[in-house]
Amino acid sequence: MKIDPEKKELLTYLSQVFWGTGQRDRALTLHEKVVELNPQDTQLISNQASMHYELNRKDDAVRMFERILEAAPEAHQIHFSIGTIHLEENRYEDAINSFRNGLPNEPNNSYANKQLGMALHISGAIK
Repeated sequence: MKIDPEKKELLTYLSQVFWGTGQRDRALTLHEKVVELNPQDTQLISNQASMHYELNRKDDAVRMFERILEAAPEAHQIHFSIGTIHLEENRYEDAINSFRNGLPNEPNNSYANKQLGMALHISGAIK
């Protein structure tokens, strides 16, 4: 069966099938093709970033999330995702900056406030 490489929905679905059946590298390769064909689709880019994260390719995930912020700097959840990765990587100053950048758009986000507090505490910024 031949698949039209321009069919975003079909390619996205196939990528999800490959991911769900443990063929993660194949899924990511296919999803990268979908993003290449739809470079402005921030949801697809976010999905790709999440795939990189799940594969423990955190630097790639951060790069993909930052690509979204270029188009939508107010995307607080993306700032929080980047902050979480930085916190996991013990990059506390970067984590603090990411959470602080996202909180003005959602100041009552309990997760982000908790993570920011943790990063501030671990970094020694607060005692």
